[in-house]
Amino acid sequence: MGKNRKIIARANAGSTIGLGHLYRLVGLTEVFQHDTEIEFVLPNSNYISLIPKSYHFQVLPKEVLTKEDELNWLHEYYEPIDHIFFLDGYDLDKNYQCKLIEKGYKVLFVDDFVQFEQQAHVVINPSLNIRPEAYKKHPRTQFGLGSKYAALRKEFLAVAMKNDVAHPPEEIRSVFISLGGADPFNLSAKVIHALSAVAPSVSLHVLIGQANESPLKEEASQGKHYFYRNLTENQMIDLMQKCDAAITSASTICYEICCVRKPLAIGWYVDNQEKLYNGFLKEELARGLGNLKDILPEDLSNQLRVFLHADHQPALKRQVELFDGKNQIRLRKLLKPYLKKIELRRVEQEDVQLLFQWANDPLVRSQSLNPKPITFEEHEQWLQNKLADKNSLLFIGHQDEDAVGQIRFDQKEDHILLSYLVAEMYRGRGLGYELVARGLKALKLLVDQGEILAQVKLKNLASQKVFERLGFVKFECSDNREIIEYKISLGELSA
Repeated sequence: MGKNRKIIARANAGSTIGLGHLYRLVGLTEVFQHDTEIEFVLPNSNYISLIPKSYHFQVLPKEVLTKEDELNWLHEYYEPIDHIFFLDGYDLDKNYQCKLIEKGYKVLFVDDFVQFEQQAHVVINPSLNIRPEAYKKHPRTQFGLGSKYAALRKEFLAVAMKNDVAHPPEEIRSVFISLGGADPFNLSAKVIHALSAVAPSVSLHVLIGQANESPLKEEASQGKHYFYRNLTENQMIDLMQKCDAAITSASTICYEICCVRKPLAIGWYVDNQEKLYNGFLKEELARGLGNLKDILPEDLSNQLRVFLHADHQPALKRQVELFDGKNQIRLRKLLKPYLKKIELRRVEQEDVQLLFQWANDPLVRSQSLNPKPITFEEHEQWLQNKLADKNSLLFIGHQDEDAVGQIRFDQKEDHILLSYLVAEMYRGRGLGYELVARGLKALKLLVDQGEILAQVKLKNLASQKVFERLGFVKFECSDNREIIEYKISLGELSA
């Protein structure tokens, strides 16, 4: 686990927004639970019981009143180069993502709304029929879109892999109902009444979310209505399997029903559910009930009557085809470059060919103070001299077996000169920040004091951002107007 960043999962949950954000992050983090440590950060302690016992958690302190307070607290608590943030919540927006990234963190955002411009390094949206073109995004942003990237809880995925054949029931005698962790409009009662009006003999098994504050006492007193709270994943699966069909909101639970292979009717009632709703209907995975908040009770009853007597075999066949068992493989591959820490090792003479290739990269040459190409003979002699020079330190940065860049420190008369590069195929991932930060930590272990100087060309905006984020102070270069100098004292660096 030491080679991977620790995952900090920041999710929102509540009686208004429900528990979907939290459940999605639980499912996503389970993919990586054997690779690294996982810690949840929640705005309050109301839903701590939903976090797996093997995870750590933190509750934001009461004195954290604003998003700015929160970001400062997170930065104080979590070292940027050792952590990656998994975010799920609509207020964790472009501005929030930008500020985390400016502080040096890697950021993943779980989305279902396509609501704002994305700044995160990775965006996962499990909605069907979503394409990258739908987003405004930063050039660095990578996507994992559609059901192939749905991060369901491991218990449901295990069931899906066992159920490669699905047969519709001869008659629907029992229905599983789940309309969200909060159900703020008490739609469970609306569906119960509408279904009871057309099928009074059908037993209804209603899952009530932990954040649900709606009154259901009247419905609970009726004959064949059963209510459940706080079920474990396996208890939920058992309940779903015992029922003949399901009625749910257009949320993560739709995918969970598909894992169990049940005739499914879905509706939506908040804007972020509409894209998933339309995707499920387009893929013919479920029957649509429309906007559950606005539909008239009589119309809802008629829709449910049709659903109870429909031919469900085509939809069940589509459900079987929805998952291929490779979701976790895709997610791990997508996130690997951002989870892996950079580890430094000292340069050796055997690295001469690799360093020569990097040094003659066209972009590296264009950003160098001396842009002329280097011959191999010149480079080989230069490296021999540097390795023999006790005033020079050269490191190569690795992610596992992959060499991603190099950083060098040269002790001069009154300062230590810093230079670095990121290999071409690893650019655009924010690795420059981590490479320099880890280089500075390595230097501080070997050198007690001194001023560090970095010289950057005016057009090299990426390197300027790296040094500014690390706390370097910017100066104009008196000798060359095309150069900016960045300085910091070793004593100002954290250990």
